[in-house]
Amino acid sequence: MKKVLSNGTEYIYKNGDLPEAIRLGDLKAALIRGNHKSALLKQETIEKAFIVEVNHGYQLPLLPRHALLLPDARASPLGVASQFSINDTGGIIEKDRVIHDLSHEGEVSKESINSMIDDDSLSHCPLVYGHMHSRCVHYIVATRYLYPQARILGSKADYKSAYRRQHLSSKASFHSMIQATLVQSMFILLALRLTFGGKVCPFD
Repeated sequence: MKKVLSNGTEYIYKNGDLPEAIRLGDLKAALIRGNHKSALLKQETIEKAFIVEVNHGYQLPLLPRHALLLPDARASPLGVASQFSINDTGGIIEKDRVIHDLSHEGEVSKESINSMIDDDSLSHCPLVYGHMHSRCVHYIVATRYLYPQARILGSKADYKSAYRRQHLSSKASFHSMIQATLVQSMFILLALRLTFGGKVCPFD
């Protein structure tokens, strides 16, 4: 815990970093390719999300010409996933979520950030996502059994806020580069906090 908080989340690769020529080939191809089609169709969603990220200091904006000057830099595309949420009155509404696709393979290496991660470097504590409704119901039933007369209170916490508190190491930031159009100008953005899409991030 001390190491993670002091140095930031690190990407530890099972076979080490890519050879420089291959890394550079991947980076150049990624910059030409750009983001996934889902992101290109939802430019307003991307812009709205990342202006907030930049203003809060979660992303560092750089000019496109700086991309090839950064040591160890790697780029991964953005995507936008459509999902459902609820509004204040409980009605179902559509919601777009921006995804940083760290599972996208490099053009030259045929490797992604996530595929290169050393699984043995990940925390081995239990990590469970999903089935939240079922788990809450079981908890309520068990609590009612033990305390038949007690009032049961529940709260909802937004777990993504924890992602905004934990920073990436400098090298992980260089490996988490994206492209985005903000205020009608193209920028390179370096993630300074945990990304939604990084294999390591939920564990840390």
